[in-house]
Amino acid sequence: MIFFKFLFVLCILFSCKEEKKKTNIKENSALVVNNIPKKVKYNSINFGNFELELKTTGRVYAKKKVDVKFVLNEKIASINVINGQNIKRGQILASQNNTVYRNKVIKAKEQLERAKIDVEDILIGFNLSLKDSLKIPKTTLDMAKNRGNYNTSISNLRDANIELASTTLRAPINGVIANLEAEKYSYPDLTKPFCTIIDDSVFDVEFNVLEENFMFLKKGQALEINNTFSEIKFNGEIIEINPIVDENGLIKVKGAFKNIGKRILDGMNVNITIKKIIPNKLFVIKKSIVLRDNKKVVFTVKDGKAIWNYVETSLENSDYIVIERGLKKNDKIIYSGNINLAHNSSIIEE
Repeated sequence: MIFFKFLFVLCILFSCKEEKKKTNIKENSALVVNNIPKKVKYNSINFGNFELELKTTGRVYAKKKVDVKFVLNEKIASINVINGQNIKRGQILASQNNTVYRNKVIKAKEQLERAKIDVEDILIGFNLSLKDSLKIPKTTLDMAKNRGNYNTSISNLRDANIELASTTLRAPINGVIANLEAEKYSYPDLTKPFCTIIDDSVFDVEFNVLEENFMFLKKGQALEINNTFSEIKFNGEIIEINPIVDENGLIKVKGAFKNIGKRILDGMNVNITIKKIIPNKLFVIKKSIVLRDNKKVVFTVKDGKAIWNYVETSLENSDYIVIERGLKKNDKIIYSGNINLAHNSSIIEE
């Protein structure tokens, strides 16, 4: 019995040694796998001006927007534009039936001619003539014009010309037509604009920032504007900062930008990035940073190896983050293929 127990123990010990041997073989194999160079991408660390960003939302307003309306209640004879059409200053937008007002001008001109004859008759009594108006005493000439209704005739002709001109709507500025609802052969609603002309070449943008960010702002500071439907970005600047904090702890700010390509509309909601330059900063692409034991790590390149570096960070923007401690100016930073790296892993550039 003792012999069999001893034999059983020997078998167990032999089995454990074989298992340990197999485990060592697997571990050695794993080390071999880990030593296969990993493909990575890297570049030099950035040093210099860092663009600090403050993001918010706002709304766009046209710098120039003019309501155009008829002043006479006459039937609309023609409409020459449509909504969304680009127009030039002075371009004819629409016109009304102007027969009555053309006749008024004709009659006013005839009245003026009669008044000139009457004034001439009065001056003949003083051995004078309108042809020699510079030689006529002012009091005599004024008396003759008043008695001959000359001044009234001049005024009537001016008023008739103004009424005739008002039957034709012309664009007061360059821009695009908006809010045009009138129909040809209808009568205009004199309480509403015929249309609105928007200068969409330059826009203002209004937005709010929290009061703690007031020191971040200054007039002339760079802005980046885009809407949520497009990746196209517009460059602008702050033109006005209202020096009052409202009941919600917000400060109203106004910026301006050129609407290149006419991709932004009046009243559109936009995303705004306010940028401020911070000089002499060391910074890396955000994806360069990985977490190890809940600590931030950046891998650098040295002699074909990935070197593990704990780092401390501070400011950041959409793409980059500032490194306060842990890296040096000449370091090569791994920004791709760094997720599964270990300290001293062999690497090759992808």
